[in-house]
Amino acid sequence: MNILIAQLDSKLGAMQENLDKLEEIVDYELSLDIALDLVVLPPFYISGCPLKGLVYSESFLAELDKAHEQLAKTAKVPTITSSYVSSRNAQTGAVEIVEEKICLFRDGKMKIVEGLGDPFFELGTFKISGNKMACLLGDTYEVDVADVPLDADYVINLVDDTYDIQRDDLVEGDKISYDQTFAKSRKVWLVRSGLVGAQDSAVYPGGDYIITPAGELTGDTVLFDEAVLMLGLTSKDGDDWETSVEELDDRDYGFSVMMDESGIDNEMADWGAITMGIRDYIQKNGFSDVVIGLSGGIDSTVVAALAVDALGPDNVHGVLMPGQYSSDHSVSDSLDLAERLGIDTVTIPINEPFNAFCSVLAQPCGGSVEGSTRDNLQARIRTVYVMALSNQYGWVMLNTGNKSEAVMGYSTLYGDTAGAYAPLGNIYKTRVYELAEWRNEQSEVIPQNVIDKAPSAELHPGQKDQDTLPPYVILDGICELYLEYDYSADQIVSEGFDPKIVKRVLGALANNEYKRASEPAGPWIDGISIADDRAWPVTNAYRDVPAEFEEVSEPGEFAEAGEADA
Repeated sequence: MNILIAQLDSKLGAMQENLDKLEEIVDYELSLDIALDLVVLPPFYISGCPLKGLVYSESFLAELDKAHEQLAKTAKVPTITSSYVSSRNAQTGAVEIVEEKICLFRDGKMKIVEGLGDPFFELGTFKISGNKMACLLGDTYEVDVADVPLDADYVINLVDDTYDIQRDDLVEGDKISYDQTFAKSRKVWLVRSGLVGAQDSAVYPGGDYIITPAGELTGDTVLFDEAVLMLGLTSKDGDDWETSVEELDDRDYGFSVMMDESGIDNEMADWGAITMGIRDYIQKNGFSDVVIGLSGGIDSTVVAALAVDALGPDNVHGVLMPGQYSSDHSVSDSLDLAERLGIDTVTIPINEPFNAFCSVLAQPCGGSVEGSTRDNLQARIRTVYVMALSNQYGWVMLNTGNKSEAVMGYSTLYGDTAGAYAPLGNIYKTRVYELAEWRNEQSEVIPQNVIDKAPSAELHPGQKDQDTLPPYVILDGICELYLEYDYSADQIVSEGFDPKIVKRVLGALANNEYKRASEPAGPWIDGISIADDRAWPVTNAYRDVPAEFEEVSEPGEFAEAGEADA
């Protein structure tokens, strides 16, 4: 019995391209005179995933039906995966139901591997070369909970959970440990096949593996990259078997991770997921290069390092845009970073257009341009610069905002919120620093001064983030309790946070839904996505804060709460 597990990154909607890639892999393995009995594909490999609104497109579903027919006719080896299967009206041919089903392609036909009717998972059985096979679309723990009898020699586990759902299990090795117990207790071979790749905000880590009936993990597993696993054995009881793992990616850049049953490092996992998110967003949309506004701050610095790890230095371009309030180190740190990463940069000061705007707008603004109007002009001018280079050269602009700023609305609409993709959009500021420290442990690409200095947008003399925001360690602590753990304002205060600061933070979060609606997509790494899970109405008078909480009278009071976590 020889089983090929193809951990392949499919492109949503590119069904012919996905099938061609599969055929190339299978043809290569067959050319090695390997008598394959079964090919296991990631769930929803043919169409890509998630479909979102495409599930309502009649023309898309018709193309998917044709792809099913093509694979059924051309598959040289029985092939198992899951797919979106349409049921049509017998008279009109219109799609009435689209369901996620386990599909077996062989002998020129596509067979739906019928489940057992459980509402939480699909579990179907079939035979290959005289062996009893079971295919599970869902998690093995759901089978145990349901106490389903399992008469099989092999269990094919198709996993379609995104990285944010799998993250803790991958880091701690819990998924592998549970599957080892499952395989041993059921006396089955367990073959895990998970989606790999990124689609907009969704990130799928891959991580296929094979476990013997004795509960033994047969080798390392590859995360955030394409790979082929092979299981070959001559006896069902596992006495005579061999496995192999081969990474397919021959790119010079990219960030794959090898994982064993002990799990992987937290920061390594997040870094790998974000780099894969960048790579797939750029390349699957037909681009090759990105452009980043470099301020010398921690966010743009980390985004640049991530982009280089994802795409290579030749495909990453930095823009330095000093203004009259920029510090010397904003330029020197950016140039130091560029040298370490090996990327090209251009320096375009903003003073001339800024002064021109202030002059032209002085009269309609009541005599002079002041305050946030003056601050936001600078951010928007910088965006005009970066977008001009994006238009000129076909480079994709990466946004450099983070989750903490998005929560508080600490950004300029049509300035800091601009960009096609936000690698740090779901990462809190304190976590950005942790990622920077970890990346420097691998190789020192981030200047230490960027990590050490206090965060600042440098929009007016002496400005620091902490003048307007609570220190990030406090801000992020409040936001995590409120957003990730659904704590009420009272519960957050009971954890030791100042009620004045809690009210200010939760009030800002409620007031800035309109800005978050304009934030670009970014990889969903951990916790909730404030763009999706926290999508409250923009026009909304409800405030999730007790009225008796004392107001903060001066923004500077935040500075008394502690030092910034830098």
